[in-house]
Amino acid sequence: MDFGLLIVPVIQDREVKKQAEMIVRLAVDAKDKEIVAKNLPRLQNAYLAEMISFLGVTVKDGQPLDVPAIRRRLVLSAEKTLEGPYVKDVVIENPNLK
Repeated sequence: MDFGLLIVPVIQDREVKKQAEMIVRLAVDAKDKEIVAKNLPRLQNAYLAEMISFLGVTVKDGQPLDVPAIRRRLVLSAEKTLEGPYVKDVVIENPNLK
């Protein structure tokens, strides 16, 4: 299931220092697609909040994004937001830090 482009400001020292961009796809069982689709706005908000918090403390100059850690955090965030394991996995494509 396509989630779309996730653009996250990287806030450090109370300033936007960089911007992270990634295409996010969700692995969802067919029986759960309707629940996830209905809750996409909630997931978008949860993912943005999670990534602002996470990237603000983990992004270092000259280092790429930690895609495995981002994937794990987004799966856990979906489980917490949707109150169940509806999102089986998250695929991150074209991670970019500007």
